Amino acid sequence: MVHQPSDVDHKYSETDTQEDMSEMEGWITSAEAAAEAGLASSTTLQALPIRKAILAEQKAVADEVRTFSRQFGKAFATSGYRRAPRGCCLDWGLIEIDMKRIGQNKVRYLYRN
Repeated sequence: MVHQPSDVDHKYSETDTQEDMSEMEGWITSAEAAAEAGLASSTTLQALPIRKAILAEQKAVADEVRTFSRQFGKAFATSGYRRAPRGCCLDWGLIEIDMKRIGQNKVRYLYRN
């Protein structure tokens, strides 16, 4: 069975989304406490609903990452890992791709910076 993304990349995505959410939750908690105490600036008060919307998006992304099926297909033959005399990688594989992984070839951005 072939998985895409790799275990390492998938774990990195899970960890990264969790860290982003934790950071945003911390900011929101601090801002709400400051607002309750009457110490929040107008900028903080304006940013609070925006940050909450961003957190909701991050939670949706984290849920998608957590439930994403990484099964890509079945490998029938592979070359192994070899290097050419020039140093480039000679690597190939013959894979039957699962039909549910064949899409419309559109790129979707998960994060906005």
